[in-house]
Amino acid sequence: MPRLRASLALCLLAALTLTACAPATPAPVKATEPDAQPTPVVFDSGAIAASADVALLEYWEAVAETYESGGTQTEALARVTTQDTFREEVALAEEYSRAGITMVPVYSANGTRFESLLHSQGELYLTISTCVDYSDARYIDTDGLTRPARENVSVAFTEVTFLVTEKETFDQLKVTFWSESAEPRC
Repeated sequence: MPRLRASLALCLLAALTLTACAPATPAPVKATEPDAQPTPVVFDSGAIAASADVALLEYWEAVAETYESGGTQTEALARVTTQDTFREEVALAEEYSRAGITMVPVYSANGTRFESLLHSQGELYLTISTCVDYSDARYIDTDGLTRPARENVSVAFTEVTFLVTEKETFDQLKVTFWSESAEPRC
């Protein structure tokens, strides 16, 4: 029995010693934060389509300036296109100039609609669809005759992809890709 009392006393003493070392209030445990989730992009598709219309007009004005100069005045074009599109347009302007053809690219867009946003390799791309009216676009051939730029098609359903350089407002769009559909959707 004396051993039992000694063991109990030793356990009590150990418990009191351990309790005395513990702080009066437990230290707060910092809650682990969930992995940061990207903030969802909230946008107005109508406003984005309107920005795309403005960007298309700026692009067409820049193309007209580049074509009129035979590919030598390219500053405006560089601001509204990606490098690949820039090179393609300058090459066309130079080709027309060498052939003695003057392009008069006068276009308008109707019914522009938001199609999609794509995030790829750290870049944001916007695709819109629109009906492009080519009825006022023309070229002047080597004989000085004015001809329509498009003989058989005056309006074409077109999808345009832009590189979005101002992701918050969609104010700075650069033309990166352009495709027309043979389907008469306009």
